[in-house]
Amino acid sequence: MGPGQSGEQMPTRAKQKNKVLKPRTKIRYGIAEWYGGSFVRLTPDERQELARVQALEKGKRPHLACPFRSTAEDRVLCAKAGGVCSLRHYELHEETGRISWPAGKGGNLVTICPHRFKQGGLIYRWVGEEVLGCPDPLVVGEVGFLEQESPAGRGEVGGAYLEDVGRIDNVLVHPSRVPLHWVPLEIQAVYFSGPSMSREFTALRVSHRSALPFPVAIRRPARGTGASCAPVQEEAFRLLN
Repeated sequence: MGPGQSGEQMPTRAKQKNKVLKPRTKIRYGIAEWYGGSFVRLTPDERQELARVQALEKGKRPHLACPFRSTAEDRVLCAKAGGVCSLRHYELHEETGRISWPAGKGGNLVTICPHRFKQGGLIYRWVGEEVLGCPDPLVVGEVGFLEQESPAGRGEVGGAYLEDVGRIDNVLVHPSRVPLHWVPLEIQAVYFSGPSMSREFTALRVSHRSALPFPVAIRRPARGTGASCAPVQEEAFRLLN
């Protein structure tokens, strides 16, 4: 037989027939922390109750605290719609239906709320030590900058004070160095593309699964947004796993 005829293709067909298909695995981003709690550690009833809360009118929702901003003396309420602090990868093993989350670097949390970085003041100590050489800097919040100019005088129009053009999230100050050493700090969480989290809340409200649910929608963190605070990431990973 000449080249290209059926006799030469049989070994290839046999090879394809005996080829073992690898089990398929779906990977999606889903809720990692919800109102500061580990999603994988919530009971089915707790997940369903938090999802039910999201369907209430804003004025009727319970006031839930943000554990990353609250202290023993000061209870600070969560200000993020939906209460989702961070996302993480979940894996669905289609052959068995088992749902898991990767360990190591693949299991890192993706912070979508900037207040998540404020856990225990770790981010301030980290930036202070890295930039100012001081692990316990003075922290000043919401610092105004770029005052508006007016003919009536700096920052005033007809005797009325003008607001600042913008605000810096924090300014960290070395407590003792002369001349003054300081650094501005803007905290930027990660945006994600894809459907809103309301689809997850709806699915959780009606779910009767006792096992961990797999995310219903495909979403991805936007590239080039956000930052990483290594101590916060390490502490969060320790607590969640």
